[in-house]
Amino acid sequence: MPARGSSGTGRHRVPAPPHALRGRAAVLAVAAGAAVSAASAGSAL
Repeated sequence: MPARGSSGTGRHRVPAPPHALRGRAAVLAVAAGAAVSAASAGSAL
């Protein structure tokens, strides 16, 4: 693992764009909400 060679691209890749994080968070939230609603509906029925 050439740390010195990959540090150039790694350093540029560390700060993640906020819009990507926001999109991923939204997807996770929607998936979690769907799973919870499906579980609650299944238990209610």
